[in-house]
Amino acid sequence: MGKVCAFTTTITVNDEDLNKGAQLGCDMIQAIKEKKEFDWENYLSNSKDFQALIKLITEEKEFFKADYNYWKEKGWLE
Repeated sequence: MGKVCAFTTTITVNDEDLNKGAQLGCDMIQAIKEKKEFDWENYLSNSKDFQALIKLITEEKEFFKADYNYWKEKGWLE
């Protein structure tokens, strides 16, 4: 379904946030009932964090040799 995370000492929640959270909860329950599987590779390949890791591993492939080879084998560096 996705992920939820927050890094803060103070958080303000409005009605829109509560509605989004409620909908996410409903979507998660429905996915569990339908036994849906989450496509991690598709999710990761479209994330900014994953793109940053690709850049780092590609630029520093000698330092990250094992990671570079694994990611290349998986087709994640193309």
